[in-house]
Amino acid sequence: MLKELEPLVDQLKMCRGDLQQALDGLIPEQLFQPFPNAQWSIKDEIAHIAADESLQTELLRSIATGAPSPLPPDFDPQKYDQEGVAKSRDKTLAQVWSDLEQSHARLLNLLDSLTPEHLERRGSHPLQGMLTVKEFLVIIYSHEVNHVRGIIEQVRRFRRSSKAA
Repeated sequence: MLKELEPLVDQLKMCRGDLQQALDGLIPEQLFQPFPNAQWSIKDEIAHIAADESLQTELLRSIATGAPSPLPPDFDPQKYDQEGVAKSRDKTLAQVWSDLEQSHARLLNLLDSLTPEHLERRGSHPLQGMLTVKEFLVIIYSHEVNHVRGIIEQVRRFRRSSKAA
């Protein structure tokens, strides 16, 4: 792996560890309860992270290798997110977590194969426009951190409410 990617990989692994730690001790009902003013639960958020990481890894691979984008011209990110979470509703948390681990492994395998030349290649991100591979990696990391922070805040709400009860 490229030396310059090692800090990013360390941060991704730390974020994943923070997520796992936050989930420890939650009861099943908490995993399925929607966030305040939202439709998704912690389990839904995890499913979203897994689906998005898989998609972004494939987009990243296409940019790095110069292959055509795997996205259709009429790709709708919001529809993709909603459909991805809906597909996971019948899965157990263990299955969703397995999806997350598999998507993470695919991303790490891709990162391990990148060369300095790959990092400077440019391609289209569905929300951010034209980016280098290096910039795309920052988007992937930022997306995961954003969702993990939301999950951690939801866990804190649960813990505060259980102490107050």
